[in-house]
Amino acid sequence: MKLKALSCFMCTLLMVAVLCGCRSGGDKETGIDPSLAAELVEMCALDQQMEMIAVNGSDEDRTKEFYEKKQNIQDNHAARCKQIFEQIGYPGSDKVGAEASEAFWLLVQHSDSDPVFQERVAEAMILEVERGTASGAKLAYLTDRVRTNTGRKQVYGTQLDFDLESARAMPKPIEHPRGVDERREAVGLEPLWVYMNDTSLMHYEMNKEQYKSIGIQSAWVYEEGYLGW
Repeated sequence: MKLKALSCFMCTLLMVAVLCGCRSGGDKETGIDPSLAAELVEMCALDQQMEMIAVNGSDEDRTKEFYEKKQNIQDNHAARCKQIFEQIGYPGSDKVGAEASEAFWLLVQHSDSDPVFQERVAEAMILEVERGTASGAKLAYLTDRVRTNTGRKQVYGTQLDFDLESARAMPKPIEHPRGVDERREAVGLEPLWVYMNDTSLMHYEMNKEQYKSIGIQSAWVYEEGYLGW
C-alpha cells in the first residue's frame, strides 16, 4: 500500500498569503522592513506549494525530479535564511511583522539538512518568545525538530511517526513523557492525545481509499489523557 506522507505533520497546514507593498527600506514608524517581510512570505508560499504537492499531489506530480526540485528550493531558502539570521538575528514580529516572522520560522523548520542552523535559531527564539515577538508554540515545534534531527528525545511531542496498518499517529521518543502535557500547555499547545487524534484523522483522510482497501474504516482514536508511550 502506497500512502501519501504527512510532511512536517500539522505544520504543512500553515498557509501563507503573499504580502503586498513596496520593496523599500524599513518603515520608520514601526521599524518593520516591508521588503524583507515580503521576501520571507514569498519564499514561504513557494515552500508550502512544494509541501502540498508532496502531501496531496498525484503520483505523476511526485516524481524523482519533483523531490530534487523541492530539496533544491528548500536548500536555497535555508541559505537565504542564514544570511538574514547573520545580518539581523531572529526576525521577530517587531522586525518583519508577525506573518513574515512565522514564515521565517517555517522555512527554518524545513531546513532539515542543517540541524546546527536550526538549533541556533531555536536558541535565538527563546529571547524573542520572552519579548513577545515570537511564538512559544512555534519554538516548541522547532525544539522538537532539532532534537529528532540530531538523535535526541523530543520535549513537546510535536514530531510523529505513523503506523500505516492502523492509521495511527505516534509520537517519536519523548524526554520525561509524564510531564509532556504540562509542557505543551505552558506553550499554548493542545494535549498530546488531541494532537495525535487530529493528525491520525488528517492522515486517514489523505489516504482514505488506500486504508479502506485493507479494511481500515476509520482513523485510530486515543482515549482522553493518553500520552503516547
